[in-house]
Amino acid sequence: MKKLLSALVAGVMTISCTLFPCYAVTDGVSTDRGSENRKIVYEDDGSYEVTELISSTPSNASFEGISTFSAISTVTKSKRITKYDASGDQSYSFTLTATFSYSGSTASATSASYRYAIYDNAWSFRSGSTRLSRNTAYGTGTFSYMGLKRTVDLKMSCSAKGVVV
Repeated sequence: MKKLLSALVAGVMTISCTLFPCYAVTDGVSTDRGSENRKIVYEDDGSYEVTELISSTPSNASFEGISTFSAISTVTKSKRITKYDASGDQSYSFTLTATFSYSGSTASATSASYRYAIYDNAWSFRSGSTRLSRNTAYGTGTFSYMGLKRTVDLKMSCSAKGVVV
């Protein structure tokens, strides 16, 4: 009977966290370290793009009085791609922010949003979108430069243990 009740409570909590995601607040300190969270791609014209995970806000949900199942936790991460010209000046950036819930055995993407910044007025933002699929969040942004279109794609996935890549 205890196992049945535990499974029922875990299922209800999983559904409620999916429908009503919990958001964590951070003090602005990034927990990411080193180059494992940063990638640089150089273009033939000398320009380059830097993609990096820029923040992390883990939060453990606490369910007092219920000790028969593991707590559901959330983590919010952002991934940003920044375009630099051949001189090293920023052109634009596109940032995907996503919140994931995880329990140790499963993970799911619960929300996603994007934002962008234009640093070089020759560039303009055309469109952006996000989508969720299972434990992955996707973001796409399209920029224009003198009539040419450039699309950037970002993706973040969360493991059952709350590790986002």
